[in-house]
Amino acid sequence: MAEIRHLPLPVRGSASLAVQAGGLVFTSGLALAPIEAVLKAVGTGLPLAAKLKAYLSDIRRAPSLRRQLPDGPAATSMVGAMLPDGVEAVIEVIAGTGVEPVRQAGGGGIGVTIIGDLLFADGARPGLSGSLAGAGDLTVQAQHVLDGILAALAPYGAGPADVLKINNTAACWHNYALYNAVYNERLTGANAARCSVGGMLEHPLALIEVEAVAARGGPYRFVDSTQSGVGRTGFQRREDTVYLPELGPCKGPHSHGARVGEMVFIAGECPYDAQDRLVGPGDIAAQTVQTMENVRMSLEALGASLADVVRTTVTLSDMRLFDEFDAAYAGCFTGHYPARTVVGAPLGQYGLLVEIEAIAVIGAGRDGVFLAGQPA
Repeated sequence: MAEIRHLPLPVRGSASLAVQAGGLVFTSGLALAPIEAVLKAVGTGLPLAAKLKAYLSDIRRAPSLRRQLPDGPAATSMVGAMLPDGVEAVIEVIAGTGVEPVRQAGGGGIGVTIIGDLLFADGARPGLSGSLAGAGDLTVQAQHVLDGILAALAPYGAGPADVLKINNTAACWHNYALYNAVYNERLTGANAARCSVGGMLEHPLALIEVEAVAARGGPYRFVDSTQSGVGRTGFQRREDTVYLPELGPCKGPHSHGARVGEMVFIAGECPYDAQDRLVGPGDIAAQTVQTMENVRMSLEALGASLADVVRTTVTLSDMRLFDEFDAAYAGCFTGHYPARTVVGAPLGQYGLLVEIEAIAVIGAGRDGVFLAGQPA
C-alpha cells in the first residue's frame, strides 16, 4: 500500500500536497513558500526541480517571480490564469530525488532539462529571445515555437517521434486551426498526448506558448480513439498504439495518452463520450465525471490506474465552479488523492466547463508516498 504522510500545510479540496514515485516528486500548484516546504519534507528542493510551471493572476508579475526563484535546472514556463481570490501565483514542480536533473542549452534560447531518460523543454513562445516573430500571424508564430522546440531537443537524441506530451497555451482561440496545421507538419510521426487551454502570455503580442516532454530511446506506447481527431491529417493505425472505441476522438492532432517505462502522460481530457457528444451541458459535476472516466480508460489501456495518478492539472472555465467540481472529482478516487493544480482559463470547445490532464507512475498506488495536507 502507498504510504500517507502528513504535513501541516493547507491544501484546497481533494488533493495531496505532493506525491513521490518513480524517483520523482510531483507537487500540487502552491505558492512559493509552501512549495519549498513540501519539497524539503520529501528530501528534495527547487535546486533539483526538472520542471516548473507557474500560473499568475497577472502575467506582468512573471519577471518578479523569476527573480524570487532560486537558481536551479528546471525547465520553466509562466502563464496567466484565473486563480482563487487573493492568490497571485501558484507553482507546480516535478523534482528529482535519487537522480539530479541536468540543465542543457538549446536552440533559440530554449533550455532543456534532462532527468533520467526524460527531457523537459522550456515553454517556447515568440519573443523569447527579445524580438517577436510574426506579430498577429499564428502560422508564423507556430512555426517559430515548434521549430525551436525540435531544435532544442535534437542535440540530445530526441525527434518528433520521441515527444510524449505537448502543452499549448493559446492567447486567443481565433484561427487555432492554423496552429494545428503547422503542428501536423512539424510533428509528423509524433503521437504525443496534448493539452490545449487559454491563457495570458508574457509577451503582449505572443499568440501561443508550447511546452514539451520527450524521452530518449523508448519503447513507447500510446492510447487513442478509433476515430480521427479534429484537425488531424494522416490518421493511420500504429503498432505501438492501443485503439479504444470507448474513447471519443481527440480534440486535436494527438493521442489520448503516452507511456515510456513506468511513466504515463494523459492528454487534456474533456467530457465527450464515445460518440463525440458533450456530456452534461451546463453541469460541471456530470462533465467532471465523464472527463475522469476518459482519464481512467486511457490510463488502463496503458497499464496504469487512477490509483497510480501522481498529479492532475485541471482547467475550469470559471473558478466559481470549483466546489461542485471538487465534490464530483473526489468521488473518482479511493484511498488517496494525487497532487493537483486547479486554475481557470478559456477552453477551446463550445460548452466545455472542465479539462483535466494527468501524470501517472505505474506502481505509485502501491509504492508511492502521498503527502497529505490540511483542508484550506
